[in-house]
Amino acid sequence: MAYGDGLKLCWEAFERLKEGRPQLKEHVGLAAKDITPAKVSKEAGKDAGYLKWKRDNHKPLITAIEGYVKEQSASDSCKSSDNEKVRQATVRASKAKDEKELAEARMHFVLGENLKLAAKVRELEKELAKYRSGNVASMTGYPN
Repeated sequence: MAYGDGLKLCWEAFERLKEGRPQLKEHVGLAAKDITPAKVSKEAGKDAGYLKWKRDNHKPLITAIEGYVKEQSASDSCKSSDNEKVRQATVRASKAKDEKELAEARMHFVLGENLKLAAKVRELEKELAKYRSGNVASMTGYPN
């Protein structure tokens, strides 16, 4: 193997991990935030400590790995923040719906009571009209 072939294998391994198609069973289902230089090295067939900061030719790959992980973590955090906003909005909408239904039930109850009162007022107005006309004997609920 020529000089730099290990680094090339690591770049290829990093791409496979990003695309979710690893060759090692232990990396199947690996979350983007869990990709590390050690895992990239192992995916490339090297030992976990192959990629090192002190090696100038490894720095671009390590920087790319860290940048990718940071980018994916930020994206996940935005998604979870969006999911939380949707959850909160759903809770608020559900509470508003419950409040609306309660208000409608109260409105219907009050409307029914008002209709009963209106009927009673009409009944009493008829009795009052009979009283005024001099036909007092026909009033109900009062002793003669």
